[in-house]
Amino acid sequence: MYLETITFKYLVDFKCTGSECSDICCKGWSVRLIQEDYQKMADEMSGSPNMQEELLNKIHVSQTEDGQKRYRLKIGENGHCLFLGEDRLCSLQTRFGEKNQPHICVGFPRIVSIIGQRMEISSTLACPETARRCLLDPEAMTIVDFPVGMLSDFVKPNFIVNARNPPPYIGHFDLIRAEMFLLCGLKGFTAATRIFFICYFVNRVGAFLNLSTTDHVAERLDKEIKFINDPDVRQELHSQFLKINLSEKKCMSLIEQLMNATFSCLVNSEFEALFVQAFLGLGAVMTNGRVVAGLDEMIANYHQIKQKWSSEFNHEIDQYIIHYIMNSILSLPYLESQNLLLYVRNILIATDVFKLLLFGLLGKNKEIDNKTHDFRKAYLEDTVVKVVQRFSKSINHNQKILAILQQELDRQKVDTLPQMIFLIQF
Repeated sequence: MYLETITFKYLVDFKCTGSECSDICCKGWSVRLIQEDYQKMADEMSGSPNMQEELLNKIHVSQTEDGQKRYRLKIGENGHCLFLGEDRLCSLQTRFGEKNQPHICVGFPRIVSIIGQRMEISSTLACPETARRCLLDPEAMTIVDFPVGMLSDFVKPNFIVNARNPPPYIGHFDLIRAEMFLLCGLKGFTAATRIFFICYFVNRVGAFLNLSTTDHVAERLDKEIKFINDPDVRQELHSQFLKINLSEKKCMSLIEQLMNATFSCLVNSEFEALFVQAFLGLGAVMTNGRVVAGLDEMIANYHQIKQKWSSEFNHEIDQYIIHYIMNSILSLPYLESQNLLLYVRNILIATDVFKLLLFGLLGKNKEIDNKTHDFRKAYLEDTVVKVVQRFSKSINHNQKILAILQQELDRQKVDTLPQMIFLIQF
């Protein structure tokens, strides 16, 4: 029993769209099973030789060096899970019920965290419906209690944090995260300035609080929270931030290097095609089946496209960025990161990639300029949902890619506040 249960407003009445989904979750990845998953499926399918053979044909079994068995759902040549029926629904669920589906499938797209006596439900944006609800609804990120029955009894938590006698880094989690949410929601500042406030805050806090901290830091943390919440301090920081003028070339170059390092690990050809189309929209060309890009030209085009769309839809684009960041903060607690600034850095890199994809795709469609304001807004909404959803599905759920990104960022020493500025301004 939990003393508190919270979620985002956009998830309260979320329902899977099932066979009507534009990008079903049964496509594009091979789901890893735990022993309990496999055993439930084996028990249910033990009733006939045909079902036993089906189990053998649709689950990949391997063995580790120490003799432990590993299980994965096989996917077909079309990228679909072999248990997906012709009706585009899971045949395990339709035949044996939700309780006999793999735990990852039952929980998706929800992410469940247990923080002491509080249960939190957030969501991955790898689902088209959660991406649409999160990004487009102005009230989406309101934190509310979740109603009874919102979560299936068969869903397992993704994160469990024991709050009994925790080290300071965990013990002050609620205060720090609440401040990040507060800074995200500030009125009267652009998304970039609000993100700068967050980076400035976590950089100062990181001077005395990280994963290895054992000292008592409550007083210092309280002082930093009061400092960043001083209106005069914020206004001065805002003024200083506006005076910083860095080249976007460094960020574009970094993103290009990151994506080149990870393309070999992509299993989603649709996402790779999306990235190619975005680069073409920024001025790259196809030569002998390869994308050839000049950074200076791409930067100029990116800046022009960004300016054009932001001049008409600045409020909406800021909303997409802030909602994406807030969703990341709740769904991926900072507790496993070495320090707060690196945690925010990883969120910013993801945000910059989705901005590059968004403006690149918007630039690819030259005919959109002749359409009405309402048509362009609808096109913008469709594009940002597609970009964030496919990015989340292809990269945020690929552990190999995440490891490569982490290594590349560490290698390039993107780990200080000055280094963060060019990520914020991109």
